[in-house]
Amino acid sequence: GMARFYLRTVHPNLEVYVSPINIDPINPAQAISAPAGFAKGIAESSGRYYTTGIPEDTKALRADALNEDEFLDMVKLLGIERTKQYHDALAAFDEGLLFFYFGHTDQLSHVFWRDIDPEHPGRIPEQDGKYNHVIEDVYREMDERVGEALARLDADDLLVILSDHGFSSFRRGFNVNAWLRDQGY
Repeated sequence: GMARFYLRTVHPNLEVYVSPINIDPINPAQAISAPAGFAKGIAESSGRYYTTGIPEDTKALRADALNEDEFLDMVKLLGIERTKQYHDALAAFDEGLLFFYFGHTDQLSHVFWRDIDPEHPGRIPEQDGKYNHVIEDVYREMDERVGEALARLDADDLLVILSDHGFSSFRRGFNVNAWLRDQGY
Protein backbone atom coordinates (compact mmCIF):
# COMPACT_ATOMS: atom_id res chain seq x y z
CA GLY A 1 0.00 0.00 0.00
CA MET A 2 0.89 3.65 -0.16
CA ALA A 3 -0.34 6.84 1.47
CA ARG A 4 0.21 10.57 1.28
CA PHE A 5 1.21 12.51 4.37
CA TYR A 6 0.41 16.14 5.07
CA LEU A 7 2.33 17.78 7.91
CA ARG A 8 -0.01 20.32 9.52
CA THR A 9 2.09 21.45 12.47
CA VAL A 10 5.19 20.39 14.35
CA HIS A 11 4.95 22.60 17.44
CA PRO A 12 3.49 22.71 20.02
CA ASN A 13 1.90 19.40 18.92
CA LEU A 14 2.70 17.21 15.95
CA GLU A 15 -0.29 17.03 13.59
CA VAL A 16 -0.10 14.84 10.50
CA TYR A 17 -2.90 13.91 8.11
CA VAL A 18 -2.46 10.52 6.44
CA SER A 19 -4.57 9.69 3.40
CA PRO A 20 -6.41 6.39 3.24
CA ILE A 21 -4.11 3.56 2.17
CA ASN A 22 -4.08 3.12 -1.59
CA ILE A 23 -2.95 0.12 -3.57
CA ASP A 24 0.38 0.85 -5.26
CA PRO A 25 -0.40 0.71 -9.01
CA ILE A 26 3.21 -0.19 -9.83
CA ASN A 27 3.31 -3.12 -7.40
CA PRO A 28 -0.33 -3.95 -6.58
CA ALA A 29 -1.12 -6.47 -3.85
CA GLN A 30 -4.14 -7.49 -5.94
CA ALA A 31 -5.44 -6.79 -9.42
CA ILE A 32 -6.73 -3.23 -9.77
CA SER A 33 -7.16 -3.04 -13.54
CA ALA A 34 -8.01 -5.13 -16.55
CA PRO A 35 -5.81 -5.81 -18.33
CA ALA A 36 -3.59 -6.32 -15.28
CA GLY A 37 -0.77 -4.05 -16.52
CA PHE A 38 -3.03 -1.09 -17.37
CA ALA A 39 -2.80 0.62 -13.95
CA LYS A 40 0.96 0.06 -13.86
CA GLY A 41 1.33 1.65 -17.31
CA ILE A 42 -0.52 4.77 -16.17
CA ALA A 43 1.74 5.04 -13.11
CA GLU A 44 4.88 4.55 -15.17
CA SER A 45 3.74 7.31 -17.53
CA SER A 46 2.37 9.87 -15.10
CA GLY A 47 3.58 8.80 -11.65
CA ARG A 48 1.98 6.97 -8.76
CA TYR A 49 -1.60 8.05 -8.15
CA TYR A 50 -4.55 7.62 -5.83
CA THR A 51 -6.29 4.30 -6.42
CA THR A 52 -9.15 4.69 -3.92
CA GLY A 53 -12.68 5.23 -5.23
CA ILE A 54 -13.05 8.86 -4.13
CA PRO A 55 -9.68 10.32 -3.15
CA GLU A 56 -11.10 13.77 -2.34
CA ASP A 57 -11.27 13.07 1.39
CA THR A 58 -14.36 15.04 2.43
CA LYS A 59 -14.54 12.98 5.64
CA ALA A 60 -11.18 14.42 6.71
CA LEU A 61 -12.62 17.89 6.15
CA ARG A 62 -15.80 17.14 8.12
CA ALA A 63 -13.74 15.66 10.98
CA ASP A 64 -11.41 18.72 11.05
CA ALA A 65 -8.42 16.56 10.10
CA LEU A 66 -8.04 19.06 7.24
CA ASN A 67 -9.32 22.62 7.03
CA GLU A 68 -10.81 24.06 3.83
CA ASP A 69 -7.49 25.42 2.56
CA GLU A 70 -5.71 22.11 3.19
CA PHE A 71 -8.57 20.23 1.53
CA LEU A 72 -8.33 22.53 -1.52
CA ASP A 73 -4.55 21.91 -1.66
CA MET A 74 -5.24 18.15 -1.71
CA VAL A 75 -7.86 18.52 -4.44
CA LYS A 76 -5.50 20.71 -6.47
CA LEU A 77 -2.87 17.97 -6.29
CA LEU A 78 -5.47 15.42 -7.41
CA GLY A 79 -6.48 17.69 -10.29
CA ILE A 80 -2.88 17.95 -11.46
CA GLU A 81 -2.50 14.18 -11.20
CA ARG A 82 -5.68 13.48 -13.15
CA THR A 83 -4.98 16.13 -15.78
CA LYS A 84 -1.63 14.50 -16.55
CA GLN A 85 -3.38 11.15 -16.92
CA TYR A 86 -6.06 12.78 -19.09
CA HIS A 87 -3.48 14.34 -21.39
CA ASP A 88 -1.72 10.98 -21.70
CA ALA A 89 -5.06 9.26 -22.48
CA LEU A 90 -5.96 11.85 -25.12
CA ALA A 91 -2.53 11.54 -26.74
CA ALA A 92 -2.73 7.74 -26.86
CA PHE A 93 -6.33 7.54 -28.08
CA ASP A 94 -6.87 6.53 -31.71
CA GLU A 95 -10.35 5.05 -32.04
CA GLY A 96 -13.19 3.48 -30.12
CA LEU A 97 -14.43 4.86 -26.81
CA LEU A 98 -12.43 6.92 -24.35
CA PHE A 99 -14.01 7.49 -20.95
CA PHE A 100 -12.35 9.78 -18.43
CA TYR A 101 -13.70 10.84 -15.05
CA PHE A 102 -12.91 13.99 -13.09
CA GLY A 103 -14.56 13.64 -9.68
CA HIS A 104 -13.44 16.80 -8.01
CA THR A 105 -16.19 18.88 -9.64
CA ASP A 106 -18.70 16.81 -7.68
CA GLN A 107 -16.83 16.76 -4.37
CA LEU A 108 -16.04 20.48 -4.42
CA SER A 109 -19.67 21.28 -5.15
CA HIS A 110 -20.81 19.10 -2.25
CA VAL A 111 -18.46 20.94 0.12
CA PHE A 112 -18.57 24.52 -1.13
CA TRP A 113 -22.14 25.00 -2.36
CA ARG A 114 -22.80 26.55 1.04
CA ASP A 115 -20.48 29.40 0.07
CA ILE A 116 -22.51 30.51 -2.95
CA ASP A 117 -25.90 30.35 -1.20
CA PRO A 118 -26.33 33.06 1.44
CA GLU A 119 -29.27 31.16 3.00
CA HIS A 120 -27.53 27.76 3.12
CA PRO A 121 -27.83 26.20 6.59
CA GLY A 122 -24.19 25.04 6.44
CA ARG A 123 -22.80 28.47 5.66
CA ILE A 124 -19.99 29.63 7.92
CA PRO A 125 -20.52 33.40 8.36
CA GLU A 126 -16.92 34.17 9.32
CA GLN A 127 -15.78 32.68 5.98
CA ASP A 128 -18.14 34.91 3.99
CA GLY A 129 -16.74 35.37 0.49
CA LYS A 130 -13.56 33.34 1.06
CA TYR A 131 -14.65 30.23 -0.88
CA ASN A 132 -17.47 31.52 -3.08
CA HIS A 133 -15.21 31.20 -6.17
CA VAL A 134 -14.30 27.50 -5.73
CA ILE A 135 -17.12 25.94 -7.77
CA GLU A 136 -16.83 28.44 -10.61
CA ASP A 137 -13.05 27.91 -10.67
CA VAL A 138 -13.36 24.12 -11.00
CA TYR A 139 -15.89 24.47 -13.82
CA ARG A 140 -13.55 26.85 -15.65
CA GLU A 141 -10.84 24.21 -15.24
CA MET A 142 -13.18 21.57 -16.70
CA ASP A 143 -14.00 23.91 -19.59
CA GLU A 144 -10.27 23.80 -20.41
CA ARG A 145 -10.34 19.97 -20.37
CA VAL A 146 -13.36 19.98 -22.70
CA GLY A 147 -11.53 22.36 -25.03
CA GLU A 148 -8.56 19.99 -25.09
CA ALA A 149 -10.85 17.11 -26.08
CA LEU A 150 -12.59 19.20 -28.74
CA ALA A 151 -9.22 20.08 -30.27
CA ARG A 152 -8.53 16.36 -30.79
CA LEU A 153 -11.86 15.45 -32.37
CA ASP A 154 -12.29 14.53 -35.99
CA ALA A 155 -15.40 15.46 -37.97
CA ASP A 156 -17.07 12.08 -37.26
CA ASP A 157 -16.22 11.96 -33.54
CA LEU A 158 -18.74 12.42 -30.77
CA LEU A 159 -17.99 14.03 -27.40
CA VAL A 160 -20.37 13.28 -24.54
CA ILE A 161 -20.09 15.13 -21.23
CA LEU A 162 -21.87 13.54 -18.28
CA SER A 163 -22.66 14.53 -14.72
CA ASP A 164 -24.05 12.22 -12.06
CA HIS A 165 -26.38 14.99 -10.82
CA GLY A 166 -26.85 18.73 -10.70
CA PHE A 167 -26.51 20.95 -7.66
CA SER A 168 -28.74 23.15 -5.61
CA SER A 169 -29.12 23.98 -1.95
CA PHE A 170 -29.95 20.96 0.15
CA ARG A 171 -32.61 21.82 2.71
CA ARG A 172 -34.37 18.48 3.20
CA GLY A 173 -33.77 14.79 2.77
CA PHE A 174 -35.55 11.48 2.80
CA ASN A 175 -33.96 8.44 4.41
CA VAL A 176 -35.48 5.32 2.84
CA ASN A 177 -34.18 3.03 5.59
CA ALA A 178 -35.67 5.20 8.35
CA TRP A 179 -39.00 5.32 6.52
CA LEU A 180 -39.05 1.54 6.08
CA ARG A 181 -38.22 1.07 9.76
CA ASP A 182 -40.92 3.53 10.83
CA GLN A 183 -43.46 1.73 8.63
CA GLY A 184 -42.68 -1.60 10.29
CA TYR A 185 -40.59 -3.05 7.51
